[in-house]
Amino acid sequence: MGEVSYNFWYRNRSFVVVNEAAVAMEFLLSSSLDHNDSTELNFSLANSSLKRFSSVTVDAKSRLVCWLLLTASWEAKFFPHLT
Repeated sequence: MGEVSYNFWYRNRSFVVVNEAAVAMEFLLSSSLDHNDSTELNFSLANSSLKRFSSVTVDAKSRLVCWLLLTASWEAKFFPHLT
């Protein structure tokens, strides 16, 4: 993702889920980010507004763009030498 600024909403990153099977398939999305972390990561179906989801069905022989919406928050406990 490159450099990340704190308290900024990133919404210009995406990836494509491709279903090459002959039948529709459901895909589950998750992250390893701790739910108690103040940094927020969402999967969205649009980059201009949050349309949050954690599973999506992709039709046979089709694809879907998934947007990553990220807000990185500053937590002093992770950078004690800077406080």
